Amino acid sequence: MHEAVFIGTDTPCRFLTVTNLSRDRDIEITHVWIATSDGQIPVIPADRPLPKRLKPDEPWATWVRADALPADLGERVFVSARLRLSTGRVFKSRRATNVPSLGAVPGGAVTRPPV
Repeated sequence: MHEAVFIGTDTPCRFLTVTNLSRDRDIEITHVWIATSDGQIPVIPADRPLPKRLKPDEPWATWVRADALPADLGERVFVSARLRLSTGRVFKSRRATNVPSLGAVPGGAVTRPPV
């Protein structure tokens, strides 16, 4: 997970990127959320509906506005995202530190960037 803004906006977002590292099978993402002490905050922007099937080596990203998350998460937000596959396996996020300063969002067109 990393923080960025869409070009033309001032709205900080938290981006969660996943890549199917399987060599020979698709995976299907069924749920994405931020885990907090009060429960779960679903992450499903209109441009990133779930479920999402990924072919081997295919990346996909989704995002949530930073101001939609509890401020008390602080830096823990980067390890608070969760992603569930159709198999039931759940993955935890980690902070991405090697993200280019400008680039595309994997997973298709973004028609409604947050403002």
